[in-house]
Amino acid sequence: MRTHTALGYFQRLYDIEDRARDSSVSQRGALRQREAKPIVTEFHQWLLEQYERELPKSKLRAAIAYMTNRWQSFACYLDHGAIPIDNNRTEAALKYAVLGRKAWLFFGNSQGGETAATFFTLTKSCNRHHVDPFAYLRDVYTRLPTTPASDLPSLLPDRWIDEHPQHRLQERADEARQRADRKRARRAQRRAHAATPR
Repeated sequence: MRTHTALGYFQRLYDIEDRARDSSVSQRGALRQREAKPIVTEFHQWLLEQYERELPKSKLRAAIAYMTNRWQSFACYLDHGAIPIDNNRTEAALKYAVLGRKAWLFFGNSQGGETAATFFTLTKSCNRHHVDPFAYLRDVYTRLPTTPASDLPSLLPDRWIDEHPQHRLQERADEARQRADRKRARRAQRRAHAATPR
């Protein structure tokens, strides 16, 4: 029962995110402050109450302690509309490095390892923003020698693609949007089902 209550809080927060999907950063931030912040405050209070009721060695108590000890990190998304509600994308990107860790164990020297880390970061960022990595790297490597340090941020994949929209991998972007739409549709169906009188 308590698991359902906890999931219910998350569902309500994600419902707000669904509604804010096409909003601007400032509009999303305002919506979070208005609607999500009271839910987050209530959820935090509920977790603290559950923590006090549990036995010291309870697994649920340990899980609640894990969440509440990181509460500030979780709740910071309320303060800015550009911060995602979760770190799913980041974890998915990190998985790539973890899976290849043994294959990339030896780079020759530490400089090679740092170079590889930079290269992997750029290519995974290209994947995230649906940028053709070959076109991106070819252009960036050509421009790097003459680009002043102050202009380097403009060469990051998420900014570079704005100037080179022809190199967006539209099929991948469409697939990502379709996956997100399917998730949202499932959540909308769940909401409709929960609202139906029984």
